Amino acid sequence: HEAGHALIATVSVGLSVGDTSIVARGDSAGRAAVSVATPGVLTPATLDALLAALLGGRAAEDVMFGEISAGAGGGHGSDLGRATQLAVMAELSLGMGSQGLIWYPQVSSENLAALFARRPDLEKLVRRRLDTAYRRARKVVEANVPTVRLLAERLLVRKAMAADEVSALVGGAAVASVAPTLPSASPDVSASPNVH
Repeated sequence: HEAGHALIATVSVGLSVGDTSIVARGDSAGRAAVSVATPGVLTPATLDALLAALLGGRAAEDVMFGEISAGAGGGHGSDLGRATQLAVMAELSLGMGSQGLIWYPQVSSENLAALFARRPDLEKLVRRRLDTAYRRARKVVEANVPTVRLLAERLLVRKAMAADEVSALVGGAAVASVAPTLPSASPDVSASPNVH
């Protein structure tokens, strides 16, 4: 799971990967610190890469094991919950969606179901954005199964890897990336989630 996040963050332009661990902390079974490479600057292409990185653990489980675990979904703090919130922000608050140049206040995770009930069109847009990011994540994982396996094996032995170790391991492998799917712009926001 964490190997998928780390791989996608490492090969995606605009993202960087920090420490990656499979040591359980709180509700999380592990963590890959993924952040926007230029803090405070989130372009549509970087946002798409960040969504793919958030869904990279799920994609790695799906590709490597043929099924996903509950760790790939769950509450509002889960990878899927955070990806959904980010996709909603792209559509409503960042001016990166089909809503155009308009700003709506951020929607809390508690109010998201009500918003989707009132705005099925928004739910479709968010679902489409998430589906696109997931397809991208799967393609990257599928193209890099040996690297995902190597990262996972190293994490099983060491339990944690520093950012430079992850980058060196991925950089030393023959890695394939998948280009982003949406055009670029450059609004300024802070978005540096750690994925689980």
